[in-house]
Amino acid sequence: MTAQPKPMKRPGRQMLDIAQSNADVVLMKTIGILVGSTIGGAVGAVVGIPFGFMTAFIVSTIASGFGWYYGVKIVKKFYD
Repeated sequence: MTAQPKPMKRPGRQMLDIAQSNADVVLMKTIGILVGSTIGGAVGAVVGIPFGFMTAFIVSTIASGFGWYYGVKIVKKFYD
């Protein structure tokens, strides 16, 4: 009987188990971005439309950014 050599561990090999769960977190962050920016943009458009189309566009864009940020923040709170 010959002894089997131990497999060498390469850097990053031990992170394969973590990578599977990270894929789920990335998917949820993407959904959080989509939902947050959609809701934020809609709220910004409703708030800005009484002041004109360009104001609604600018406020909607800024509110989408806030929705993006808070969408990811909520997902991180519950998923990480």
